[in-house]
Amino acid sequence: MKRTNHVKGTVDTRLFSGKREIPNMNFNACLYSSFDELQQPLNSIFDYGYALSIVSGGYGVLVKDGIEHMLHTGDVFFIPVSDIPELRNVRGLNIYGCLMTADYVNLIAQESPLDIQSICSLKDNFLIHATEEDMKIFHTMHVLLENVEKKEASELKNVMMHNLYLTFSIEVYMIYEARNNDLTPEKMSYNSATMIFKRFIEIMQTSEKPIHTVCEVAEQLNITPKYFSTVCKQITGRTALDIINSELVKNARLLLLNPNNSVKQVSVRLGFANQSHFGTFMRRNAGMSPLKFRQSLLNKDNQA
Repeated sequence: MKRTNHVKGTVDTRLFSGKREIPNMNFNACLYSSFDELQQPLNSIFDYGYALSIVSGGYGVLVKDGIEHMLHTGDVFFIPVSDIPELRNVRGLNIYGCLMTADYVNLIAQESPLDIQSICSLKDNFLIHATEEDMKIFHTMHVLLENVEKKEASELKNVMMHNLYLTFSIEVYMIYEARNNDLTPEKMSYNSATMIFKRFIEIMQTSEKPIHTVCEVAEQLNITPKYFSTVCKQITGRTALDIINSELVKNARLLLLNPNNSVKQVSVRLGFANQSHFGTFMRRNAGMSPLKFRQSLLNKDNQA
């Protein structure tokens, strides 16, 4: 981890670029390439600083303030170094990002609309999800910073690093802003991927009428069907429609187990237009017709 490549005698503590005073970047920011590095003792200059973290692969559970948050590829979070969370149930999780001192964050806040305090004050909603385009930008910025760090110490190098870190930070802040501007207060309680999925399960379990389409759920969540499908795929590895269909099959199983329910009655209770549509659905998703499905269930019960 490249934290403090201090260069003696070649770079002053403060440098100037035009009318802007730029700090020595060796003492104000650094990159890291794995979350393990954040959980090791850090240089004291970052004690009151901030960590910008980007999930580039895998998944796991992040525990912050006693609350568990699922982490998936594309998740981004910006938190104080003093509040580095715990990770659990990690499976191939890759996280990279950068550390910045509190003084440096205050400096870039003066040169941009960056409002770190508002981001760090978020509790349930501190996680944001970046698009594929955003992720490409983050990766490019990280690679550029790595390459610039390898250059010989000079005022120009310092200016380049400052501008790259500034751009990096603003890009993240713009995602936070876009999300918050797009969400109503009602949606703010479940705007992370994890909360969206939890709300989806609640809707499936409490809906008065059976749900058949992705659009029905997305409309209740006030998000686009495409984004809803992306969330389901990231969290479960399954499509939203697959989950919806599995729930319908499960409910069909419960209803067909009762011999007093005719196939027609079951199809009506499950919201199918007619018995033929129900039969097509069951053959496609359960591998057999409703009658054969019922018989297979009864045979299993008799064998038990």
